[in-house]
Amino acid sequence: MTSSIKAIILILTVSICFQIHGQKKEKFKPGVTITEVNKDSSFKMPRSVLFVFEGDLHLINNFKDLSKYLRKEFKHYETAFNYDLSSNKPLREDLKKMPDKTYEKELFESVCYIKISGFKGWDNHLSRDRKQNYRSNLFLKDVKTNIQTLKLVLYVNSFYTISTQNKNISEAIFAIMNSVD
Repeated sequence: MTSSIKAIILILTVSICFQIHGQKKEKFKPGVTITEVNKDSSFKMPRSVLFVFEGDLHLINNFKDLSKYLRKEFKHYETAFNYDLSSNKPLREDLKKMPDKTYEKELFESVCYIKISGFKGWDNHLSRDRKQNYRSNLFLKDVKTNIQTLKLVLYVNSFYTISTQNKNISEAIFAIMNSVD
């Protein structure tokens, strides 16, 4: 090999090593980050809210757990929960957990639609240390006017199951809805 080829190989090797070792290793931190809040000028905290969970039927356990925390946060408000969940190949266990009762939207001041998107999971072989992140999207509509009064997007990191951050999600939802702009 000529000396110029050796020099090029050496430069490439050194630059690759710097790239590999120079990258920061970010720690995965569980928690909820508010990434988007859009409140309509007509928004006011509703006295009654029907929460509607949308998405895959396999999320029934997560949404039932979230409803427990939402009920606690909104304890001074009238709340109810509808589950608009479906699946191409539903599990029998998930079907058994679906509540039979549904509520009419007209009985409430607002309807809050909650849906999960952008789900990513990894380290599934680690059980309790497995990681997930996803977006929890919330849209609040006034029942009388059908105007979307609030859009909220939460970015969620969790260990083990997606339900481990439900308390923090419910607190964030209540804090944003109850805040005065």
